[in-house]
Amino acid sequence: MVVMAPITAELIQVLRSTDTIQVYSLHRRCSPAEVASAVSVCINDPNAVVAVHALHIVADMDPPLPSSAIPTIAPNLISALAHSNPAVAAAALRTVEVTLTFERAISCYTAMIYCTDAKTH
Repeated sequence: MVVMAPITAELIQVLRSTDTIQVYSLHRRCSPAEVASAVSVCINDPNAVVAVHALHIVADMDPPLPSSAIPTIAPNLISALAHSNPAVAAAALRTVEVTLTFERAISCYTAMIYCTDAKTH
């Protein structure tokens, strides 16, 4: 069982409720690591609305999610890009486009290669 900070658990619960106002209010009180942990869990939620909602949180963050948090969401972001639901895949692509500068893209690309490599071996 993974133990997480209470605020991370609360953010996951709110993300799953898809209450946009409550999510935006709560995620501003969380550290980037807490947001990344919560979003990472929700990106793979069986409910596509929850997954899209989580991806929008990352894409709309200001300031953006720091590079150090990218490896936390990278494996699930890869899965979301290949999701069978087109809304989830589109939200994942938008998240990648909006959040990654060139420098961050290199960091994310490296993390994605590592994660993909780990899944295939």
